[in-house]
Amino acid sequence: MNWYKQSQIKLKHKDDPNVSRAISAINSMGMANSLNPRERVIDGVKVAVRPYDEGMLWLTSIEAMEKGKGHGTAVLRKILDTADQYNVVVYLDPMPFGDTNTKQLVKWYTGMGFVRGTGYFGAGMIHYPKGKEM
Repeated sequence: MNWYKQSQIKLKHKDDPNVSRAISAINSMGMANSLNPRERVIDGVKVAVRPYDEGMLWLTSIEAMEKGKGHGTAVLRKILDTADQYNVVVYLDPMPFGDTNTKQLVKWYTGMGFVRGTGYFGAGMIHYPKGKEM
């Protein structure tokens, strides 16, 4: 079974109130992207988050509209602080776009506290809330 089908099956798990609260808090930081209703625009950064599994949210995309100005880092920090507040793990698949390559992207996420996933999450990266590292 490919990763996309597995992720869709995973998304059918019961709702976790902490994940729902974290996503609501993240979405309230910005406004809906009129070009893509699945995204929010937070301080000049396009962001999409979804529930993934119990205790986990999936950061499906994050893209600064102006590269190299620190906006993406600042918004990711806000997202991670919110996830920490609700004791929620953040999962993502590092997918490069534009002139960013995978190595640069993984380095950026690692610098923000993400670690390589293992087992079922082996293709992605995970950020654990403070005190919950595994």
